[in-house]
Amino acid sequence: MPGTTRAPRIAAADLAPAPVWVLVVSGLLPQPTHVSLHTHRSDAEGTLTTVTREHLTRGGQLAELDITLVSRTPATD
Repeated sequence: MPGTTRAPRIAAADLAPAPVWVLVVSGLLPQPTHVSLHTHRSDAEGTLTTVTREHLTRGGQLAELDITLVSRTPATD
C-alpha cells in the first residue's frame, strides 16, 4: 500500500536465545515444588526470598529446603 511501511520479518532462528535463570525450590510447606524462570538473577532471588519467607511463616525450617538457582540458555534446535 502506498504510504505505509512494514518492518522486515525476523525469523525465530535469527534471534539469539537469551539466558534465563531457573529457580527450583522443593520442600516448601504446604506447596509442591516451586519452579520459575527469570530474565534477571535479582528477580529470581526476590522470588526465592518470597517463597522462603512463606515457608518459614508456616513453621518450616531452612534446612528442609532444597534450592537450585542456575543460569541456562534455551536450545534452539
